[in-house]
Amino acid sequence: MNSFASHVNEDRSPFLRKLNNINIIAPASGKVNKATVQSMLKKFGSLGFEVDIPGNLLKETLFCSNTDEYRANHLIKSLKDEKQKIIWALRGGYGSMRIITKLYDLEKPSKEKIFIGYSDITALHLFLSQKWGWYTIHGTVAKEITEKFDPKNLEIILQLLKTEGYKVEIPMDSQLNKVKFNKLSGKLSGGNLAIIQNSIGTKWELESKDKIIFLEDINEEGYKVDRMLEHLKQSGVLKGAKAIIFGDFLEKEGANSTVNDALTRFANSLDIPVFKTKYFGHGYHNYPLVYNASAKILTQDGGLLLTYDMKKDE
Repeated sequence: MNSFASHVNEDRSPFLRKLNNINIIAPASGKVNKATVQSMLKKFGSLGFEVDIPGNLLKETLFCSNTDEYRANHLIKSLKDEKQKIIWALRGGYGSMRIITKLYDLEKPSKEKIFIGYSDITALHLFLSQKWGWYTIHGTVAKEITEKFDPKNLEIILQLLKTEGYKVEIPMDSQLNKVKFNKLSGKLSGGNLAIIQNSIGTKWELESKDKIIFLEDINEEGYKVDRMLEHLKQSGVLKGAKAIIFGDFLEKEGANSTVNDALTRFANSLDIPVFKTKYFGHGYHNYPLVYNASAKILTQDGGLLLTYDMKKDE
């Protein structure tokens, strides 16, 4: 685990001259203590990154990190900024969908940014990947890089940033239904289940055709997960999907687990392969998944494996 971190400064120095600026945004919730922010900044600094985080980024308002106007303007400024190469969400929570309408009439920037986050940030991922064709990264939020999660969550992101064509491999724990498949491939999309459901009927609604859809969530009881999945199915939003991958569905402590029952029943109602893995979501593991990346699901050494890289289609 430590071998990558031990040589990251030397190994990344040429790369960082091209891609070393991070703009921290907070488009959703904002409850992050100062010690966490300082620890995050120290970690990014040790990796050779220069970080821009406005002093007035966090000003608690109803539900969110700041006013809708501030969060939208800061996001738009970050998207347009020629200097900043990486936009990294501080945390998820709630609020991204409240500002997404401000992007509707925005001209696509001439330079694509690397955009990172997950959970509530799903709303922005869907817009940027579907409307602008960007390859955005569903991965750990900035505040989590020094918290007690799998170090590989960050290490794989750094490798994706550093190494053109870096190949990511994510083990699948199981297939939840018995739909047979041979060569299974498609572009990646998806995110947080609740936000995916909220996208239905909007301009940023999930587009599933020919995609491998990944889904995760947290603190949702089994019947609520079942209801959301049934809504996706009945709405037709999953029509044309090649496969579905469920990540971690972290439940409230002490809750009687019926989530897996809901996932399995849903899987058995579909005619496409449905898989389960613990390697992305709100749990200890949150390996990055890249929207629009070409991915494959294959059998290897008796197991199942999702593999993709960030090579863009010519």
